[in-house]
Amino acid sequence: MILAFHGATTKTSTLETDVRVSAQAGYQALEIWADKLEGYLATHSLSDLKDLFENQHVMPLVINSIEFVAFRDNDFSTVEAQLHKLGKIAQAIGCLPIVIVASPLPDYKVTWE
Repeated sequence: MILAFHGATTKTSTLETDVRVSAQAGYQALEIWADKLEGYLATHSLSDLKDLFENQHVMPLVINSIEFVAFRDNDFSTVEAQLHKLGKIAQAIGCLPIVIVASPLPDYKVTWE
């Protein structure tokens, strides 16, 4: 079993803070919140990201998440592009899983008879 911290639980902190705090608290791994990953990579390289995890001895367990995948009609290319982007990042840092969240159901009316 791998003890991991989930980056969504600290929405206001940065990815750097999540990695550091995970190490300090004794977590073995971090579930990376995708929004924080995007913010980090706006000013850092993939090499910096890999070093961040390695230097703190925290495993990047999973990237969470690509959301609203289902019910996209002809807009699936956006999801596909995001998956390719996160896939390249995941591969570069040794984090293979990416969480995919289907999405809420489209509006519909339930009637009970």
